[in-house]
Formats: sequence, structure tokens, C-alpha cells
Amino acid sequence: MIATGFKVIIAGGGISGLTLANALEKAGVDYILLEARDDIAPMVGASIGIFQNGGRILDQLGCFEAIEQEASPLRKTRSRDHHGKQFFANIGIQLVEARFNYPAMFVDRQHALRTLYENLNDKSKIKLQKRISKVDHSESGVVVTCKDGTTISGDILIGCDGVHSVVRNEMWRLAHLHEQNLFDPSDQNLLFAEYQCLFGISSQTKGIVEGEVTVNYDEGFSTLIIGGMQKVYWFVFKKLDKTCCPRFPWLFFASTVSTQARPSRETTVPIVSLTDQSADKANELPRYTKEDAEAFAQKIEKFHITPELTFDGLWKNRRTYTLVPIEEAQLKRWSWGRIACVGDCVHKMTPNMGAGGNAAMETAAALANEVKKMVNTAEKGKPSYETIKTHLGNYQALRDIRLTAVLKAANRLTRLHALATLKDKIFAFWVLPNAGDFFTNLTCDMITGAVKLDYLPTPARSLHGTMPFNPSQGLGQTESKLCRAVRGLPFLGIMAAALYFMWSVCLPPVVERIGNIIEQGVHNQIGEAVHVETLQSFYGVEFLDSRYRAFVACFASIQFVDLACSWQSLSFLTDGGIVYSILLIESSRRANILTLSYAPIILGYNMQFFGIGVLMALWCLVHYIQSPIENFRARDMRLTDLSYTASVLPVMLLTYYLPNFVSFSSWIDPTTRHAADWIWQPFAVWTTILQFVLKKTVMSDTVVKDQMKNPSRDLPVIKYTIYSLCAISTATWWYTLYAAPFPPWVLFVPDLTVVKTGDEFIRTFLQFDEIFSFGACFLWLLYLFGDLKRVGMVGASWVSIVVRGLITLVVAGPGVTVGLGWWWREQILATKWHRDAVVVRKSK
Repeated sequence: MIATGFKVIIAGGGISGLTLANALEKAGVDYILLEARDDIAPMVGASIGIFQNGGRILDQLGCFEAIEQEASPLRKTRSRDHHGKQFFANIGIQLVEARFNYPAMFVDRQHALRTLYENLNDKSKIKLQKRISKVDHSESGVVVTCKDGTTISGDILIGCDGVHSVVRNEMWRLAHLHEQNLFDPSDQNLLFAEYQCLFGISSQTKGIVEGEVTVNYDEGFSTLIIGGMQKVYWFVFKKLDKTCCPRFPWLFFASTVSTQARPSRETTVPIVSLTDQSADKANELPRYTKEDAEAFAQKIEKFHITPELTFDGLWKNRRTYTLVPIEEAQLKRWSWGRIACVGDCVHKMTPNMGAGGNAAMETAAALANEVKKMVNTAEKGKPSYETIKTHLGNYQALRDIRLTAVLKAANRLTRLHALATLKDKIFAFWVLPNAGDFFTNLTCDMITGAVKLDYLPTPARSLHGTMPFNPSQGLGQTESKLCRAVRGLPFLGIMAAALYFMWSVCLPPVVERIGNIIEQGVHNQIGEAVHVETLQSFYGVEFLDSRYRAFVACFASIQFVDLACSWQSLSFLTDGGIVYSILLIESSRRANILTLSYAPIILGYNMQFFGIGVLMALWCLVHYIQSPIENFRARDMRLTDLSYTASVLPVMLLTYYLPNFVSFSSWIDPTTRHAADWIWQPFAVWTTILQFVLKKTVMSDTVVKDQMKNPSRDLPVIKYTIYSLCAISTATWWYTLYAAPFPPWVLFVPDLTVVKTGDEFIRTFLQFDEIFSFGACFLWLLYLFGDLKRVGMVGASWVSIVVRGLITLVVAGPGVTVGLGWWWREQILATKWHRDAVVVRKSK
């Protein structure tokens, strides 16, 4: 039920004001919009970026297609230095489009405003040349007076009148008259300007490609150039000589009212003329003329946009241009009583990221949602004053977290482009070119949690991207890595236990036995009965030989002396091949770039020195900390690089499984088996080298295409790899249980009460190695499935998950349990969505 007689007054006919007007019209809420200018869509030389968060709202309102027809979708970003030389380029903006199914685009602000205006059914509610000069407020309503003497009454007043908002100033004035300590006096310093911007539109210019964005980085200076449809949008940013920080006028009221009696809440308070106040002229924002803009342009006319194009090439083709200071602010309070503010008057950001207009549309949508709830829940007549205050307060709470993060990111990007600090210079020229999709993911994080109009249907177009909108994800809502680290402390318990039993208990007699084997060799008791002298050198390079000599001697005991240890190690190391193959696949996953998982050789190389039972728990802990479920918010983040993934199976068979099986084959002569172990020991090095060579010579790198068009393309390869290795491990497990002359508990369960010889301590060491390494893997899988269950991506109960794991463990062994458990998770990541993702849901 819509409250009868309820009326909203909107001050300002900009992007936020017209978006709100369209939203209220769709909601069936009466409104009137007051615009100070004589044209609802004036040509002021401005452009606006329409990104996916704003695009979805425009789509809900029925405006998106009309705006899209006049724009060229952005396709590429080029980063250049002050000489115009390119140092980085990417097409991440196309990935953003694939993820959300909306293009990013720049259009004339005039066209966007005209489209929003023409979309209104009742244009009589738009009143031009109505500049507000005074606001009266009471618990029963709000009245605005315009400079032409017109008065308009309503139930709530929404200020969409920009950074120099009269409504905001009036809200402060009235609030201080009624609640003197409500607003923090420090808010006077929240608006400031550190940069100025010359922006404009030029006709098509040679050297600027339609759909491309060019950013020039320079110290205290930057440019942003966008190739549009038969035109060029451009921005030139320069750091001001000093930061301007004007004092807001409401402090005047705070001082004058403090000596007066507080008026009753029903009293309407006459306005005090703002022009009567004395201002700190030194801190006032500069106001520029056309002559100032032309003088500014003349000073930079020889600045290189590209090596061939200087700024004067754009300037000669100019259609419109304006020079302004760039204000920045995020006010702490956006509403009071029946008054609320939207857009630049409460959250003003720099334009480098192009996020300001989209943020304003989101804030307007959030407020429209609250107004709709407010009038719908009114039992009869209009909502009460208390209800109005509650809902107007709610809308800021809903926007604060994301908006704070977006505003900080936008303003930070301005400093990065202007190389404000040494850190910015390092990041721009060294980190950015090697950061992959860092900025792409930052942009997506800014978009994914976007507000929509909850009372209108979700556009079908927005439901079919590879990264759904999700109100519980994105900037300001990332999961705490510290909390994950605390939850992962049991991994350190496993590591501590491994250190005690493997290093403190078993290692001393193992080291002693290794020394004896190196000096005397061993007598082969498994296969041909001969004495085996262990090789002191195999590669002929002391750096390599010295690192593996002791391990090969240790394995001589396993291969030739202790039969029970030989059977246990055959099963253990075969299962270990699955774990290392998983690590190789994880290393090629897009979500794991620049994490520990990106370099599996660190674990593969060092596990020979420290024991995989010690290091596996540490790897699982770090992976768990660095892999929250939000890392997979886009389908392409799960994707692996097929030029690596496709080589995992053949490379592992050649460098890991083949030499390992040869070394444990008792029918092969001991010398060959001993040599095979020398080959197997540095398997992590061989896999890394061979995968790299194959990537550069044979394997096709299709990840850029796959991430946009087919983010599940790697799944068949991963499935074949895991299933093949699981088949090998299952056969080895069955063979061990059937053929070994020992019961399973003797093979796999350490018993320190009967251990006496060095060879027995080697066996016990490896038994603990297997228990702790696979114990860490099982716990890791439980934690990962916990993430999936927490966000509704898996419906199986814990009992079901554990029972499946136990059955697989008994039937096929620990390696297969890990392999199939990990593959199950992979399928879930590829096919299921977070419970809050805005997607098409299949009916149950």
C-alpha cells in the first residue's frame, strides 16, 4: 500500500536527482524535482563514465539501451609516461564486461541527463529555474522557499544539489538549532581540494582510438583520455600549489545558537543569510574563468599524450572545456529529521576512476529503496516522523562501508596517476605492469556489491555474467585474513607434532644410519642379493650431489633393506604424486597469483629436506588464509592456465612416477634402481623446468580468451589428470594390501615401543611423514568445505562429507581421498554460486 499524500521534494536535476526521480516514479511515490538551471540537460562540457553498477540501475529504469546506443564500449587501457611512451597495456576492461555482462562506457553527461529526463512519464514534476534559498522543517513536514518566492511543501527533502549543496547547509543549520551537538565540528575540514582538473570534449583526433583509455603518469600531473564515438573525452589533472580546505558555514550557526534558548521541535526557524558570514578567503576553493582554462591549456600544449600526439592536438579539436578544482569529501552524517542528501553533496571523489556518477546512482537507489519501504509499511496515511528518521538513517548505513572503500580507492588512484610518492612511482612503473589483473579485480570489487532497486525486477542481462552481483561481497566486505589465520591454528598443531615425532624422536638415529650407509653401503635384501655401494656423485655437480647424497642413502635403506618400509613408501609416495599434482594445478590458478600456492617448487624442493609431514601443514595453513571463498566470486578466478595444467599429467608421469616405480621394482637390478632414485629426488626441479619448456614451445596459452569466453575449459583436463592419478594410486593401494606380507597396521601405523635399529627409525619417520602430511590435507579439505557450506555452495551435511571421505580412505587410500575430495570442490567452484549471488536460481 502506498501512503496517500506522501510527497518527496528533490533538489537538483543532476545524475543523482534524475535517477531518484525515475526510481520514485517507478515506485509510485509522488515527488517534485527543483532544478536551479533553465535547462535540464545543459552542455557544460562534461562526460560521465557508466560502469556496470550504474548500468544495472539504468537498465532497471529502462534507460540503459538508449545511453548505450550513443557510446562506444571501452576495450583497452594504455598506461604511458610523460613522454607518451607506453609502459603497460591491458584489456582487463573487457574482462569486467564479461563478468557482469554490461560494458563500461563514457558518454556526454548531457546525453545521460536527457535520457533520464525523457524516460519520465510525467515531466510536469520537473521544475526548472527553482533555486532553493530557504528550508523550514517541523515534525509535520518540510517547506522549501525558492529565490523566485515559490514555496513547496513535502514530507521529505532530498538534496541532490552537488558539492556546494544548499540543502546540506540548511540541514546543518536546522540540526544545530534543534540538536546542537549532533554534527561533529571536525566536519568543517572534510571538504578539500588538492588537485585541479581541466576537462573537455574534442572531436575525433588522430592517435586516439575509439574504445581505448589512455593514462599519462607524471609527477604532480596526469591525463586521462577516452576515445568515444566520433569524439574524445579528456581530463588533465594537476596538483595545486596548496591544498584548499574551505570551512563549511554551519559552524557560524553553532556559535550563534549556543547562547540562545533551544527552540521547540515544532518551531520553524528562519534562515540566516550565508552571505553575511566572514570566510577564510585563503582557504576558499578557487573559481576559474574561461581565460584561466585557456591559460592552463597553453602551458601544457606540448605535453605528449602519445609519442606522436601532444595535448595541443586535442585542444585544437575542442568542443567544450572547463577548469575546476577537484573537491574530495565524505561527510559523516547524511540525514537529519526529514532531510537527506545524496551524491556529491555528501560523498565527492576524484574522477580518475570514473566512479562518482555511478556511486551517486547507487546512493539514489539505496534511498529510493528506503522510501519505498517507508511508504509501503505505513499502516494508514503517511509514515510517522520517527519512521521517516529511521529509514533515512538506514540508507546511509547500507552505503557507508562500500562507499568508503570506493571513495578511498578513487582518491588513491588520483595520487597514483600523479606519482605523489616514491611508493606510487614504484607501483606505477614496476608493480603495475606485472600485477596481472590487480586493477581489474579492484574494479570488480567496486562493482559486485552494488545497490539495485529492490522493488523492480532484476534485469535479465545482469544475471548472465561470469561474476554475479553480490551484496555481501566486494570492497569493504572482504573476509579478515587474521580471523582465518586464527581459525587455522590447528595446522600449526599438526606441524608441531610432526616436528616432535619426526625430528626430535626419529631424526637422530636416522642421521646416524645415513652416515653408516654412505660409508659402507647396504646389502640388498629385497630382490637380487648383492651389496649396493651408494653413489657419492651422480650429476657431477657438487651443488646438486651434496644436496641429495644423504636422501639417496636414506632411500637405499627403504629400497634394499626394510621390506615393510619399502611397501609403505611405495604406497605413500604414489599417493604423494596426487598431492603434488594438485599443488601444480593450484599454482596455475588465476586466484592464486602472487600467493604461496603460485610457487609449488618451494614445497616440492624443501620437503626433501624437512619432510612433507612438517611442511604440508604450513602450506595448507597459508593456502587457507590466502584463499577465502571471495577469491572465487568470478568463474574465471577458478580457471587455471591450460598451458601449465595440461602438462601436469605427462610431466608427473615422466619426472615423478616413472623413476619412483623403477626405484621400488625389486626385479630390476639394484644399480638401476639406485640411479632411478637419484633421478627422482629433485623431481620438483624437473617438473618446474619441463613445464616451463613445454609452455614456451608446445602448449598454447589460451587463458586470456578462456577467462572471458569459456572459464570452464580446463575442467575436462583437470578431471582426466586427477582420475588418471587416482587410478594409479588405487591400484597401488590394492596391490599393497593384497601382496604385502604385513598387515596394514604394521605398514602404516608407527610403533615406537618396538623400534630399535636405524632402518626401523627410517620406517617410523616415513610413517609419521605420511600420517602428518595427509592429516594436514584432510583438515585442509574440511576447512575448504567449511567455506563452501558457510556460503551455501554445498548442501551435503558434515556427516555425509565425512562418511564419503572415510569410505574412500578405506577403499582407495589417502591419496585418492584427497584427490577426489579436491576434485569435488573444484566442480562446486565451477558450477555453484554464493547464496547471496544475484543469479538465475534453478527450481528445486
